[in-house]
Amino acid sequence: MLQVDESTEPVEEGKEAEAEEQRWNKRSQQMLAALNRCLQRHDSVTFRQMAPPSAAHGRKQAAAKFYTFLVLKKMEAINVSQDAAYDDIMISRGAKFDLLD
Repeated sequence: MLQVDESTEPVEEGKEAEAEEQRWNKRSQQMLAALNRCLQRHDSVTFRQMAPPSAAHGRKQAAAKFYTFLVLKKMEAINVSQDAAYDDIMISRGAKFDLLD
């Protein structure tokens, strides 16, 4: 028979969503700072430069970085372009890059 511990309270959905948003906001700020350093020297960088493929950095980390770029694109902090399918993604400053930094 399954026993339920009634002493624990369910996790509030709002607090969980807020914690997730703060975590992504922190990642976005960290990526924005890294992009700022790179874009001071160059007009654009590639996704491969920002997330180089290696055994130490697996697919999960690459996917997290890709998602962070999508968040930054949505916030208009960066512009992204890709010439053809499977080509590297070019990243440059967006209209609000300096406002979010």
